[in-house]
Amino acid sequence: MKKMTDELYRDFFDFARFPMLLVEEDTTIALCNKAFEALSGYTSEEVQGRMSWAEMVADPDELKKMREYHSKRRLEPGSVPEEYEFQMTDRAGNRKYIALTIAMLPGTKRSLAFLQDITEKKKSETWYKAVFENTGLPSIIIDSDTTIIKANTEWTLLSGYSIEENEGKLSWTSFVDKEDLERMRDYHKTRRDDASGAPRKYEFRFIRRNGEVRHMINSVTMIPGSPYSIASLMDITDLKEAETERKNLEDQLQQARKLESIGHLAGGIAHDFNNMLAAIMGYSQMVQIKLKGIHSSLLEKRNELLSSLDGPCRKLMETGVNEKDSPLAGVISAARECISMAEEEMGLASAADEMVDEVIKASQRAGDLTRQLLAFARKQTLSIKSINLNSVVSGFEKMLRRTIRENVEIGINLAPDIHAAEADAGQIEQIILNLALNAQDAMPDGGKLLIKTGNKELDVHYAKKHEGIIPGLYVMLEISDTGRGMDKETQQRIFEPFFTTKDPGKGTGLGLATVYGIVKQHLGSIWFYSEPGKGTTFRIYLPRAEKEPERCREVDSETGASGTEMILVVEDQEQVRKMTSMMLKHQGYSVLEASNGHEALETADNFKGVIHLVVSDVVMPGMNGRELYNELLKKRPALKALFLSGYPMEIISHHGILEEGYNFLPKPVTIEEFTRRVREILDKNRNINIC
Repeated sequence: MKKMTDELYRDFFDFARFPMLLVEEDTTIALCNKAFEALSGYTSEEVQGRMSWAEMVADPDELKKMREYHSKRRLEPGSVPEEYEFQMTDRAGNRKYIALTIAMLPGTKRSLAFLQDITEKKKSETWYKAVFENTGLPSIIIDSDTTIIKANTEWTLLSGYSIEENEGKLSWTSFVDKEDLERMRDYHKTRRDDASGAPRKYEFRFIRRNGEVRHMINSVTMIPGSPYSIASLMDITDLKEAETERKNLEDQLQQARKLESIGHLAGGIAHDFNNMLAAIMGYSQMVQIKLKGIHSSLLEKRNELLSSLDGPCRKLMETGVNEKDSPLAGVISAARECISMAEEEMGLASAADEMVDEVIKASQRAGDLTRQLLAFARKQTLSIKSINLNSVVSGFEKMLRRTIRENVEIGINLAPDIHAAEADAGQIEQIILNLALNAQDAMPDGGKLLIKTGNKELDVHYAKKHEGIIPGLYVMLEISDTGRGMDKETQQRIFEPFFTTKDPGKGTGLGLATVYGIVKQHLGSIWFYSEPGKGTTFRIYLPRAEKEPERCREVDSETGASGTEMILVVEDQEQVRKMTSMMLKHQGYSVLEASNGHEALETADNFKGVIHLVVSDVVMPGMNGRELYNELLKKRPALKALFLSGYPMEIISHHGILEEGYNFLPKPVTIEEFTRRVREILDKNRNINIC
């Protein structure tokens, strides 16, 4: 019976599917089965009693460790692991990964070893580990409780924690921004119930060890048949910033286009409105002149009547005759009635004069409004020169302090080495005034207003982030306040004409629109920064001038406004043409009229005398004012010209900048300003340039 049992055990050992060894205390292999023969390539005759298992261990470090285990196991079996892995070299020299399980035979020094070839499994693990480690993306394997089980090198670089600090110790939730955490947890839970119930890819904000926030796309895949998932992250922070930058540039472009469209509309309205204002103001001034003439005439007649009555009335008093009984009674009564009527008419004339004066004032205010519209539309005429921005600010400071409330502290910080700027000094003053008034309104309880100047180089990097900027050298004007600041919604509309946050009747909404138009017309740029409760800062960059500012020259002598010269008036608007001619005739000038360029050429050809000056509108049907003047000069080379227009429309000037040699007045214009300018142009020896 015992013999049969031994044979059964022997057969079980020999034909077991797992390679098995019976090992002596000295490491000699006492027995091996057929599965081991197939694994090692050795026969049982070559192995049993002849070979040590140590001869098959490929790695010296593993052999040393295994020998220690072999010795300790016989002294204290529980002190060493029963299972471990090692690399074995077979008869052909091939290395194989082996999973080894060892059990001591009770009452002996022998051990029974079970071997499993895990070479293919190890290769797969190596491949998967290589892929996991070298995927190029921060990746982790996550347990169902959110613990990080495995992390690759890219993850450690991203997180700022080492492999040892990550694996088995940290949760992925510790890296998620608080605002994204709840959503991420919901995805994590849903994915384990139904993988299709949560998105495979989504964005969140990743918090690094140093507190830096990075924008990531997370791609998550469940490992089949396990509670684990693999998460791979892609850093899209730079992409996000580029997208934000692109969006900002698009917004800036859309805003610029919207403002450009509004500008075209505003410019067109202002041009037509200015023509109407020119007629209203001109005729009103002529009426006012007539009324004053009537008043003066009535006053003269009244005084003459009073003087003529003085003698007869005194004689009656000397003789003691009652006025009613005098034969002159009827004459005296009639004279007094005439005096009374004259005084009444004088009063009516004075009242009418005051009303006309109000019409003129209203026209002037309307003219100011249209000039602001033209400034926004970038269609006003500028006198661009090389200026010292510090001098402009310093010269305007006194007026600014008189204008701004006393509870607003004004600070001036001027760069000592300021470069010259290409600008119209008067328009720069307008910018300062508009921004200062805006700042004052933002500080009802007082505050600080700071005006700074400086030199600035705007590089390519800055230009890429700010639509319309050309890299180069600029002169900066900065105006800051400590006021209420602006929210995002207000900031998006501040340069729109007629947009205002003030109460009805307290603002036109054209202040910042005017500033925007002036800056753009100067080929400059304007940017601002503001937060609610933290004030506002405007920075204006003006092109740097190549030459230093010129000193102003003084006028040699006074010029009168009247004259007798022949002037050709060319204007397609009949009301404006007649009004302009009336103004000139009133001052003693002779006038020829034409309604367009072709008619003007014909009129000039038919007139054989000298035409001293042509006063022409700029924009007319068929032939514009400058083209007309160029044609007239061919036959009358000494002819001078004065151009009038609601706006120059880039015909008389480039981008609205007045070219040297052309005289220009914007409509509407007062009779005094118009006739004075006419006289200055005609008196060429006295026509000295004024800065």
